[in-house]
Amino acid sequence: MKKLLLILILTLASLVSIITVEGQSLPTNDLDDKSFNMIDYFKNLNEYSPENSWDGCGYVSLIQYLSYYDTFLNDDIIPEQYDRNQGNTSSLREAIENSPGVLRDSYDIMHLYEDIQEKKDTNFMLELMRVVNEFQAENINDYVPKLALHQCYLIMDYLFEDIEVDFEYYFNDTYLPSGDIDYANETELQWFYEYTINKIDTENPVILNIIRYDDNVGFTGPHAVVAYDYDENGIYVNMGYDEDRTYELLGEDYYIYGVGIMDLTNIPEKHSNNYIVNNEEYCGCGHKHQYNNNYEILSHTKHNAECMCGMIKEEMHSYIMDSNNIYCSYCNWNKDMSTCLNENEIQINSFNYNDFTEFSVSLFNNVKNHEYYKKIFLHQAGSYNINILTTDDIYIVILRENNGLIKLIKEQKIEEDSNVQVNLENGRYIVGYYGISDNNNVSLTLKREITKSGYNYFITDPDKATKCGSQINLAEILNNENSKSYRQKNILEGFTRIIYLSTGESRQDFYWYSSDETIANVTGYGTVLARSVITNSTVKIMAVNKNNPSIVYMDEFNIINDSLDYINNPIDIIISMTINIEEGMYIDLNSYNVPINILQYYSWYSSNYDYATCNYYGRINAKEAGRGKSVLITGSYRYNNRVKIKVYVNIE
Repeated sequence: MKKLLLILILTLASLVSIITVEGQSLPTNDLDDKSFNMIDYFKNLNEYSPENSWDGCGYVSLIQYLSYYDTFLNDDIIPEQYDRNQGNTSSLREAIENSPGVLRDSYDIMHLYEDIQEKKDTNFMLELMRVVNEFQAENINDYVPKLALHQCYLIMDYLFEDIEVDFEYYFNDTYLPSGDIDYANETELQWFYEYTINKIDTENPVILNIIRYDDNVGFTGPHAVVAYDYDENGIYVNMGYDEDRTYELLGEDYYIYGVGIMDLTNIPEKHSNNYIVNNEEYCGCGHKHQYNNNYEILSHTKHNAECMCGMIKEEMHSYIMDSNNIYCSYCNWNKDMSTCLNENEIQINSFNYNDFTEFSVSLFNNVKNHEYYKKIFLHQAGSYNINILTTDDIYIVILRENNGLIKLIKEQKIEEDSNVQVNLENGRYIVGYYGISDNNNVSLTLKREITKSGYNYFITDPDKATKCGSQINLAEILNNENSKSYRQKNILEGFTRIIYLSTGESRQDFYWYSSDETIANVTGYGTVLARSVITNSTVKIMAVNKNNPSIVYMDEFNIINDSLDYINNPIDIIISMTINIEEGMYIDLNSYNVPINILQYYSWYSSNYDYATCNYYGRINAKEAGRGKSVLITGSYRYNNRVKIKVYVNIE
């Protein structure tokens, strides 16, 4: 019998029923002789599949699975902000060859919590990690990128607040013993196989947990994949890695130890717009959306149109900008922006002031235009009071520009002289007004508000009982405890200090800024990294409270040029690893004393490229020629040439 994956013990299976909507065959689209279908979808799901690394395969397989139903069942399954389509194509065949899904974006395992907070609004995978980790993690250090089938209910509860949608699974985490392959009951294996292909027959993909067996080393590489096709040779899956592994046959060395599906019973059908062909939107079922041309303006911010299928398309005004206007590409709404677009942008850099200074910036004075706007760039977040002097009722507008997109932040009607308080993140904004009558004028001033400030709130590397940066732990490793520079502000180039807050507040509750990132940068976790400098330099570090940006702390750090060299004063960090042939593995710096544990900050070289290579991200790939051999991978630190990481790799 063909070796299959483990299945749930049948006595358990008899206790649980799984409700599944029977799928229907998809209609052939008349644009081409090829229709949208499940097999083509998963075969071509690569570019818009999430990044599969750091044990994140559980999220990757679930998001692939959700993306399919978002395209073929209901466009609201994945929130619209995370949807990605292949862009406008000239033919249906071209559209099918690049399946829609979500953004593919890497994440930093060394600073997972910070990466989640920074990217959760654009990266669907990190947003789902946030949901699961906030439920299960006791603190931010417990955040992990792993997702098990039994945790998927947390995501269902998050995505489907108003309807009941269960994620049901069969699971057995007792792998076959390596010495007894025949231990698995053939009836159990056959049941699991038949369960999977029966779901595929009804156009329903299945998430599989799989594990690989090797006669020499036993079981290796637990993995999560999506199964979506089969033939006489077995089941085909999308491995979630790259375009060469989107249609891969599960060989006889793979075993299944879990399956999962979503209960579709309560999810209504709703046409998606995930495929675009010749500027027209298509649903995965083949329906072409034909919206009416009479967009209804719902408010100052939204409008909608209706498709012939009954699907309502409600959108924010698109705020597309040309040389003189911001306008909506879907309706007749527009704003004349010539007054601000043709003028210089106002730069507001809080590092030019003390952290306690409530400075003011005049945006315009006694303007009589019907509407008027100014472009400003905030280098740091802040709490601002907009003071408006006018003799008329007007609308105040704040727009934020990000990567060419314009988003409305605030639109508020005010009466005569008034003040509007806003908390703004760093970035590019357009601030102004509209709606003033003739013979009136407007003056507008932006004033930063401060309620709490001071350098004395920063405590760096407090003591030996607290986690410190590599300035203490590595640069000063040979110093006796009494001579280590706890609580000081000097940092040798290439090393780090960790800033704590004397108030006891979490560092993740603050935005962190450096006055000059060529001298030192600071992470969202309050870790200051000194970059390489030619001479001793100073830099200011600022923390702004996210929930109340009127709280601002700032202090100055000294970055010290390292006058020593590697030949006479080397800092070598020794690591040992074992890796299998053709198996990629990342260097793990978490357990070692290094200047900073970000792999991209080192230049990686192999002593023998025929045996193994190491890429920019610190991923080692062993080659067949290196079987049974050893190779040295060296990482030269970019910010201090005295530091080298030497990784001795044994290739099995």
